[in-house]
Amino acid sequence: MQNDEEDENEDDTKLNNSWIDEFELSDKEYEQYYTENINEIKLQCIYVNINREIVQIKEKQMHLRTENCVSREELVGIIKRNAINNNVRYALLSLLKYNIDIEPQNIKQLFGQINQNQNQNPFLHQIKNIDAIPYNKTIPLFQKLNELLLLFYEKSDQTQQTQQNQQNQQNQQNQQKQEQTKKIYIHKYKYHNHNNKNKHLKTQKHKII
Repeated sequence: MQNDEEDENEDDTKLNNSWIDEFELSDKEYEQYYTENINEIKLQCIYVNINREIVQIKEKQMHLRTENCVSREELVGIIKRNAINNNVRYALLSLLKYNIDIEPQNIKQLFGQINQNQNQNPFLHQIKNIDAIPYNKTIPLFQKLNELLLLFYEKSDQTQQTQQNQQNQQNQQNQQKQEQTKKIYIHKYKYHNHNNKNKHLKTQKHKII
């Protein structure tokens, strides 16, 4: 009789634990649909020559110093390091962020929208300022699709000369402002000393009287 009771208790324990095992198994199957932080993105540099032809595309994985964000310092470094390719200077023409931040429950709806609007991509965004670029969390299934795209355009001799002229003009303006500031300061200094001398003379004259 006692053995029968022990067998029944073991069966009850197995039954009580079985739903936990089933839940854990089911939860593992759906882990890939939970949004997670982004620690790595794909960096893609596209180079266009003066004839508007794509001459090269460079891709590599980039580890983020801060989760879900490309810092301003990282972005400036990326632009500087990639502005010269095969001894040719390029200027940054466009900066794009690709971030799939869709929630799991909207995946089916997403594919329907893409099929209807093939010319529009809700995850591609143009970045207009050189500043920190935030990324939203992504489900593991789409983690490798998050990108930062830089479009570079070859600098022509005329473009480089124009930029050099603009830089020289800016330097001249800054120098003129500095010289003007010095003149104003010197003038004020002389005027101040002149007033002090007059005051000193008046004071001496007053003492003599």
